[in-house]
Amino acid sequence: MPNFNAQKNYVDITCEGSAVTPTIVAEVQNGFFWSSDRVWACYRRNYFAVSVSFGLAPWIANGRLYLNQGGSKGSEQIQSMAMSLSAADGAGGGSIGLIQRKLKRDKGPQLPIEKELLLQHY
Repeated sequence: MPNFNAQKNYVDITCEGSAVTPTIVAEVQNGFFWSSDRVWACYRRNYFAVSVSFGLAPWIANGRLYLNQGGSKGSEQIQSMAMSLSAADGAGGGSIGLIQRKLKRDKGPQLPIEKELLLQHY
């Protein structure tokens, strides 16, 4: 299956004074095959499945997370975290629209992929 690019962290996260490392694990579950043209292709009307998970290490239960973007702004408390999926043409870098499909029997609207709330502090 096609792989996702390696994760890049652009800011520092801390919790109770300790550095926290976020980890995102994404994997294409099914739907693609390596074609005779030596490119990844997709079966059945471009349907495929992706599994994504995330983690924070070390995890400190009920600890407050802070984000440090560098510069003079200082650390700010993280209020929530969210994740979304997007796609781009590997050769040209152009954006590719993704739609989350429902079950075949569900004739409701097919919606663009939105951000999913992962963690929220009040």
